[in-house]
Amino acid sequence: MADFKVNINEIVKVRLTKRGMDVLRARHEELNDTIKARGGKELEEFNQKIDEDGYSKFQMWDLMNTFGIYMFAGTDLPFATEIIVSNGTHIDCEHEKEYENFILTSNPPQYPWKCKKCGVKGADK
Repeated sequence: MADFKVNINEIVKVRLTKRGMDVLRARHEELNDTIKARGGKELEEFNQKIDEDGYSKFQMWDLMNTFGIYMFAGTDLPFATEIIVSNGTHIDCEHEKEYENFILTSNPPQYPWKCKKCGVKGADK
């Protein structure tokens, strides 16, 4: 089994259970009630995006923040126990960088690349 580094800002994909959908729906309704109570415009109806394989996307920190209190032994979990992590970095890989044909014009400029070995993406400054 290989070790990976993952930034908590990376996107993860999970398959939500009924419990997870109920949690998100309740949070949506609570936010909507707060907005309406303060005279704001009502939110659109709750609609969680789910891809063709049944996964929903979250930043890892948001997934932890939203569902952490519901994760304990003996409960109905809010999502299936397997998580897909986008952009994890294989710890043992000595990246063989292949640079993209563009530069990100941030300050300082960034030079995007993709590793030929493990497929991870990054950017040099």
